[in-house]
Amino acid sequence: MRDTLNALGTAELQLSLSRVGWTEEDESRVFHIRKQAETDGYKAEFEGLARVLAILDADHPALAEQFRVRLELVEESGARSRAVAWQAVEMMEQAPIAARMSV
Repeated sequence: MRDTLNALGTAELQLSLSRVGWTEEDESRVFHIRKQAETDGYKAEFEGLARVLAILDADHPALAEQFRVRLELVEESGARSRAVAWQAVEMMEQAPIAARMSV
């Protein structure tokens, strides 16, 4: 079941990202921009995601906007996956227990 939910979540996320025009090239571009900034010490006053957003806002505003949409879609996808998983748990908890076979 875990594999099925993971596959469904991944497929749904990829579909959502493609609908808004986010590509593997965009993903790679953000990765390389972040990596170069780490090497150069650029925007070192920030850490993690805040640093990535600060770099993109300063130097690549259109990509920054797209990246924020990507972040929202990833968060929404995660929330949907958690909701489906909890529904599955609830259904299993409410399912009747099979009668034991007599030995």
